[in-house]
Amino acid sequence: MYDKLASFVVIVHWLVGAFIVLGALTVAWRKSMVYVHVPALIISTIVDIGGLRCPLTMLEKWLLTSGDITPYETNFIDHHVARALQIPNPHDIWGIGLQMILGLIIFFINLILYTEIVRRSRRCKPDPASVSLEKN
Repeated sequence: MYDKLASFVVIVHWLVGAFIVLGALTVAWRKSMVYVHVPALIISTIVDIGGLRCPLTMLEKWLLTSGDITPYETNFIDHHVARALQIPNPHDIWGIGLQMILGLIIFFINLILYTEIVRRSRRCKPDPASVSLEKN
């Protein structure tokens, strides 16, 4: 039972990660998603760059332990993402870990996407002076 719950947490973790990576695109679609995506992005960036433990990883490991399964020693990115990307030594990439590198990359991708969203929204707004002239 606990192993199935742990597997479910892994799936949720992948989905949350995908949302954090591509969430700015959902903001372009629905502006209100900014209230969900930006906090998730900030928390993820702090966890990744700070080398902190992710709550979902801690939950997964707790479920594995509760099911008498020895949890992996590393973090979610080193264990699952590096394996999916076939990165042999995720702890020593350019002298820092994969978690920090991905955290920075994801942050800057979203910064670029949000900059473009703001730029486009400013360009699409009508000029208030021209709107008032049309009414007269």
